[in-house]
Amino acid sequence: MGARIGSGNIGGTEDSVVWIAALVSGTALLFVYWNFLTLEVTVTDGNFTFAYGLVRHTVVINQIESLETGVYQWARYGGWGYSRGPVGRRAWSIPGMKAGVIVVLEESGKRREYFVSSRQPLELEKAIRMGITNHNQ
Repeated sequence: MGARIGSGNIGGTEDSVVWIAALVSGTALLFVYWNFLTLEVTVTDGNFTFAYGLVRHTVVINQIESLETGVYQWARYGGWGYSRGPVGRRAWSIPGMKAGVIVVLEESGKRREYFVSSRQPLELEKAIRMGITNHNQ
């Protein structure tokens, strides 16, 4: 007489489900990591665009009410990376990079403030201001 401990087969369907779930989760984590690894910022033809991979936002330059360089304030915007703070504040920031531009505008009937990290915030501000000037002429 013997005692049976446990049940199931090694390599059965339960193990397959676990491996598939691990593979899908790992792939999703890699996608998120690579997608948010680089912040791409462009100023072209009346638009100011900032993007983390597939997640992007475009601001029409002539809608900008105020523009200045500034230092990132974590508590003001609610975190690092793409974050949403109170009262229409949004940040597209890179951890450890303190400088960037602060853009204020009205968008979809609401006042918005965007902080966008930049290694060269003065040059970015200058490019946006040139875009505003060229677009208003």
